[in-house]
Amino acid sequence: MAWYSILPSELTHLESWAARIFFFLGLITIGPWAFLVFLDASIWIYRLILWEVPWIGGRARGRQRPRAPSLNERPSGQRRAFGLRGVETDTGDSQGGDRDASPLPKRERDRDDPGKENVSPVVQISNPHLKAPYKLNIDAPWPIIPRNLLYVLIVGLCAAMWRIRQYRKANSYGQTKTTYSDNKTSPIIPLEGFNWEETEQLQYRPFKGKDKYNLTMALENLDPSELLPMDKTYQDRLALRKSILEQHHDVVVAINNDQTPEEDPRIRPAISELYNFVLGTYLPTRYPSMFKLNAESSIFQNLVTGTTWPTTLSPRTPAIQALEILSQTVDDDFLILLPEPSSDSEEQPKYVLQAFVTCFPAGFNTRKKLGLRLVDIHIPVPRYREKMERSMDRFFGRLQVGKFWNTCCGGGKEEAIEPGELNVDQTVLRCERQTLHRLPVSEALVFTIHTYTYPVKQIKDEGCGEDLANAIDGLKRGNVPEMHAYKKGDVWGEALKDFLRS
Repeated sequence: MAWYSILPSELTHLESWAARIFFFLGLITIGPWAFLVFLDASIWIYRLILWEVPWIGGRARGRQRPRAPSLNERPSGQRRAFGLRGVETDTGDSQGGDRDASPLPKRERDRDDPGKENVSPVVQISNPHLKAPYKLNIDAPWPIIPRNLLYVLIVGLCAAMWRIRQYRKANSYGQTKTTYSDNKTSPIIPLEGFNWEETEQLQYRPFKGKDKYNLTMALENLDPSELLPMDKTYQDRLALRKSILEQHHDVVVAINNDQTPEEDPRIRPAISELYNFVLGTYLPTRYPSMFKLNAESSIFQNLVTGTTWPTTLSPRTPAIQALEILSQTVDDDFLILLPEPSSDSEEQPKYVLQAFVTCFPAGFNTRKKLGLRLVDIHIPVPRYREKMERSMDRFFGRLQVGKFWNTCCGGGKEEAIEPGELNVDQTVLRCERQTLHRLPVSEALVFTIHTYTYPVKQIKDEGCGEDLANAIDGLKRGNVPEMHAYKKGDVWGEALKDFLRS
């Protein structure tokens, strides 16, 4: 909604179409005159160039120099004038030719003069370049576009603009639409013969080389094929997720204003689109040894757990059930964000958390974040508004369909531990693999989180103990020193560094 708009946000499209119609009317009004002016200027320049050509041009042959186009003078030099009716009248030549001094209009003078023929509807103008006088019909109507034809042109233009807009929109989604619907042209690369039981989980070490912790987005491009990773922990993690979902359902999964009059009507289509993409396209395409579809592609089968689900969300199925199925099918948490409906088109949209399923949130209750803007979700994060708010809103608003982004962050055990009393077997480094992409139809943003835990003993045995200890110290040396306390570094930091450096 622009600053000059006088209509409510839901009616701004009418304002846009009105502006387009008036632009079209202005174009058909001014366009022909502009074309004629351009044509006259072009012809004059062409004749002027020919007049200057040596030996054969007008100058060499002694002809008069071409006169520039003029509204108040004919090419012959005779002056012309236009009345209120837009009819050219004879005002004499440019050298002050004889004019009738009578104050009466020419039509009345001709009517009163018995020696002259009544030529009221026709003015006879003698032209020295013509053998016979030519006639200008004063009373003849000017040629205009019939009213019905004008209406047809306006409606046709509006229809053409609408079709062009739909075509451009379809083209902008062209590549990603094949990702979601056509496995043959999908950029998702299948892993033929993939054995999940022998695949180790990804090993993230985000602390390496981080002597200073700076609060940034830390994004990098992601291959769409690597959106949802699988490894040998898959079956055990699904069992854990199912247990958490049953014990803490209201905290793990929720939809903002679910099944109430205040529910945003965009939420269900976004959930349905994500559900259809994951079960109907991504998983059976990427991991054919773990998932498959029936012949009609209407039923999804998990070959590991033996469960089957429909690939599309039926109108009678609650949207929250789709989130529950996703949580029991992949080891990733999903958060769905949509822009505020009242967002000004001239400003960066403010994205709101509208639905989620999170089994492993990092130290916060996702249910309490539901319905909040990004800036409100990150209130506990030190100096988020100063360092990250504008860049996050700008990035979320400009994220294109088909672009997948990945980031990784780490954390540690939060119980207070004295130096030398660290239980190595129960202390782990927690890392989150976070991805972000936009759905092509609903244009919702999907935020996924895959949580990995690595024993700190493994980190030390790899020879990365000093790197992790330096990263803990770096929390105080970055652009937001308050992050050290926010991440509970003052609680477990000294004990962990003591172990890593021992």
